[in-house]
Amino acid sequence: ESGYNLAKEIINQPEKPQAIYSSNDIMAIGILQAFSEVSIRVPEDIALVGFDNINIASLPGVELTSVAFRLETMGMLAVDRVIDLVKKGGGDILTRVLLDPILTIRKTCGFHNCGGYKRWKKYLKRKDLEGKPILSKIGDK
Repeated sequence: ESGYNLAKEIINQPEKPQAIYSSNDIMAIGILQAFSEVSIRVPEDIALVGFDNINIASLPGVELTSVAFRLETMGMLAVDRVIDLVKKGGGDILTRVLLDPILTIRKTCGFHNCGGYKRWKKYLKRKDLEGKPILSKIGDK
């Protein structure tokens, strides 16, 4: 609902953004819905990217480009941190961790409209610190 309401505000602005990065996929889907009601085309008029790559993001008609983190990595880091705290008998709970994001490109970002994978593949083969690809396969979950 918050994404939908935000989109209604954007619709009423005289100058619209070229792109929107939403803090989560549910908000982005609300934005997509509001835009479709007034014939704002995504990505032709406004590109849209969400965050967390939920299952709904890959459904036909949604096909939302989304950024996420590997849940397995986050889980392993959390377990390692708990084990460290137990071994040390407590200590500082806060730890700063930098995770490499995963970008799953679907239709809402406009990637396919600007040459797609063939044009940009040299930039898309980057790997994270664990040697895993930063970009998941185009259109995959």
